Amino acid sequence: MKYNKAQNESEEDYFAFCELLENKTASDLRQAKGDKDAIIAAITTYLETGYNALLSSGELVDFFCVSTPSILDKAGYSEEEAEEAIRLYDEINPGLFGRFYSDN
Repeated sequence: MKYNKAQNESEEDYFAFCELLENKTASDLRQAKGDKDAIIAAITTYLETGYNALLSSGELVDFFCVSTPSILDKAGYSEEEAEEAIRLYDEINPGLFGRFYSDN
């Protein structure tokens, strides 16, 4: 599903897009368990898709590891696995954020 928050004010479309993105990422992370490169790829795809849709960094981090259930919860990650995924997210995010929001 293509979505652009700046061009689509429908709450229904926003929630549908976010649910699809969360579920796809959780599935990707579930399949990537134990494979650092695959986890990095899943996180990168998640962030690129979210930023392309003009979601904010705050929204993306909330969906990833703050809200309940988070993407990491949906992926079935243990506390240790989640901590490692969050560490990787924190390494990947600044570069991608800067690429999509270079004015900030």
